Amino acid sequence: MVEPPAPAAPVDAGSLLGACAVALDALRERRPLVQCLTNQVTVAVVADVLLAGGASPVMASAPGEAQELAGSADAMLVNLGTMPADHRATVPGAVEAACAAGVPWTLDPVGVGALSS
Repeated sequence: MVEPPAPAAPVDAGSLLGACAVALDALRERRPLVQCLTNQVTVAVVADVLLAGGASPVMASAPGEAQELAGSADAMLVNLGTMPADHRATVPGAVEAACAAGVPWTLDPVGVGALSS
């Protein structure tokens, strides 16, 4: 049987705020290129949030370009909700390219399983 993790120690709000400020400063200094394979509902919001944070979003999801960018980006986001079939088909190749290049990526499985197809 796997033991559950120990409860986290309480975090001081001031320390958390300071850590967030340091992380935001580092993000703005680096200006990472983030490849976004996201659903059509959130494209503008995701791009705006990344821009506001200091990142440089790329919403390239066409076959071929998604894989190429995933291998050279600083990070990648994959959001599967309401994604058109041709864009969804680019996800496995983009994830493979990101993994091969050591690019960190995040999967947001929003809406997966909500429909029969």
